[in-house]
Amino acid sequence: MNISVKFAVLLFFSVLVQSCVKKPIDISGTVSMEYAGTQISTTKESFVFLLHDSIATPYLNKRRKEFQEELERMKIVQSEIFAKFDSLKSAISNKEVKALHLQLDSIQSSAVEIKKRINEFKHDYVVFTAKELAKKAILTAKTAENGVFGFDQISIGKYVLISIYEEKDHSGFLISTVEFTGKPINVRLENHSIEPVLIYEPEK
Repeated sequence: MNISVKFAVLLFFSVLVQSCVKKPIDISGTVSMEYAGTQISTTKESFVFLLHDSIATPYLNKRRKEFQEELERMKIVQSEIFAKFDSLKSAISNKEVKALHLQLDSIQSSAVEIKKRINEFKHDYVVFTAKELAKKAILTAKTAENGVFGFDQISIGKYVLISIYEEKDHSGFLISTVEFTGKPINVRLENHSIEPVLIYEPEK
């Protein structure tokens, strides 16, 4: 059974939690998501990673490329299986040809197996990427009850904020790039921040 992305990161990474900071902090924000048919809700106990943009952006671009290439390769195999299935089913029509029906059953099994492999690949790749981002983070926070997080004592520069979201069988990343100039800034990681490529969304 697949473990959740958040739980996988929790097991892998000891989180440095920054909380209860009374003075204005350098980079603060909230994590909140709105799911279909629900109201906006804050996301408590979510990881938020702070990475240098010079590290995060090239890494994410590499992961997106690898993810898309491997997924495309598997989708081609899946399409070929579907094509064989449709062709054989059409050939069989209403004929009771035992050998052909056995072949059809074999193709159906292959279709089930490739779907399983695609889902496992997507899940495992998102988990792997989350672990790698945790290692590359210069600071990590966990959101409070109201979804709030904060980072202090930040050097001037460009950063990428990344959080993990999960909803039923869906999981992925919320990403926002920020420029810290020395003045406190506030960031909202919401639906518009969803990473469009590195997503675990199982095929039905």
